[in-house]
Amino acid sequence: SASPNPAFTTNTQTFIANGIIPSTINIDGDDNGNFVIVYNDVTNNKIFAVTGNIAACMGCSSGTLVSLNNSGTPVPLQNGTSPDVCLYNNGTTEYVHVGYIDVNGKLAVDGYDFTGTGSLSSPPATRAIELAPVMPILGYSFPRIACPTGAGASTDWTVVVQDADRSTSYIEGFNQYKSSASARILYNNAASGSPYPVSTPTPSTRTVWNYLPVVAYDKYANVFVGWNMDNSGGTISGAVTAAFPVVVACDGQAYPTYYAPNTSTSYFEVPYGLTGADNSYFLALASRYSTALFQTFYDYNASNVKYKWVNSGATTSLRLADKVEEHLGSIEQQLNMVSTQTPLIATIYDNTGKLIAKQFGDKVAITSLFKNNFGQFAPGIYITTIISEDGSIRISDKFIAGK
Repeated sequence: SASPNPAFTTNTQTFIANGIIPSTINIDGDDNGNFVIVYNDVTNNKIFAVTGNIAACMGCSSGTLVSLNNSGTPVPLQNGTSPDVCLYNNGTTEYVHVGYIDVNGKLAVDGYDFTGTGSLSSPPATRAIELAPVMPILGYSFPRIACPTGAGASTDWTVVVQDADRSTSYIEGFNQYKSSASARILYNNAASGSPYPVSTPTPSTRTVWNYLPVVAYDKYANVFVGWNMDNSGGTISGAVTAAFPVVVACDGQAYPTYYAPNTSTSYFEVPYGLTGADNSYFLALASRYSTALFQTFYDYNASNVKYKWVNSGATTSLRLADKVEEHLGSIEQQLNMVSTQTPLIATIYDNTGKLIAKQFGDKVAITSLFKNNFGQFAPGIYITTIISEDGSIRISDKFIAGK
């Protein structure tokens, strides 16, 4: 294999803050080379940000690859703890969202304009949410936030958070989609179904420890939410007796597929096909500029860190695909809730990402697209997406042909 790039292994480290005691440090960047670092100082509960740019110089072995804005001086933001950051860029608009726990124990998300010099607007341009936890005994902890690519809006984001008392453990999420913030979404054994592959968990999956949630978008602005679940004691009947991460595939509004109008469960275990006592921890996800979902995790039994690519649109270990007949019924059921006058765009891709069919029209024309094409597909797994021209409707599903 190729030798490591010396520019990323031998360059002098840069100090961005001295004399502070952080509990959290996070970073995000965009495809323009810009990045934002956020951290907190536990001595005064203050959150700070440092912005900069990475030079487009892949393979360079010398020169200034990283430049910091504001002479590297940290910019004070709000008071709070556990900050995370996501940076949005569509080529003309740069926007920053920071999720954190405020001094009142509430989950907060602030939005900042990101100027051409890399400075952040002060005060925040928007305060998107400020919500109290459901379980106030222990309360919110470890929020993580993600933004879409330029395919989404600058106001779009998804934040996930751990919420627990001493006996019940929730993984919750909130999503802002085109300036409309969602209600609280429960990901682990929510009322509408369970993302974990046990039809009726006994007892609830919330009775074991669920912790350290993570979130990522893919290039199509779909959302993936993951967290670590500890069933190493075998508390949940029918589940694997192990501690391991679970990832749930969601639509662009961060709703898992078991929420109406979605009809089938989308999940996968990390690692896929795990067995009893196959313990893994500390899941991380990345996918924003790719159709593949990149996951890393710590394999406790092997004492090493592993990674895996998953095709987020078509892999059966990620999402369960329906047979053609079931898929058509699901599509028709979801389209029944759409007005006949609504202009729609439907696409069908194979598992390599190749466009197989595309149709513009109302829901009658879209339904005809599926009915007239199903019999022509080679055996395999296909993914379909139906969106309205204004983006207010988004239906994603998949089906198996030739089986």
